[in-house]
Amino acid sequence: MGIVVLEGVVSTSCGAGLPCVCVPAGFSDVGLPIGLQLIGRPRADLATIQFAHAYEGIAQDVIGRRPHILTR
Repeated sequence: MGIVVLEGVVSTSCGAGLPCVCVPAGFSDVGLPIGLQLIGRPRADLATIQFAHAYEGIAQDVIGRRPHILTR
């Protein structure tokens, strides 16, 4: 495992061995998708995945949509 770098943001959760999962969380003002990273306690992989699954169940309206195609 190592450190994950996304767009200049460093997530040490993977490097630290913590369970983490990313889920969709909506769209920005300009229609770009936004993600939410959920980080669990050490050795709580199943609970982290179950929480992400529960979140996706209540956020179905966000997950089911697709971003608008941006044009210049």
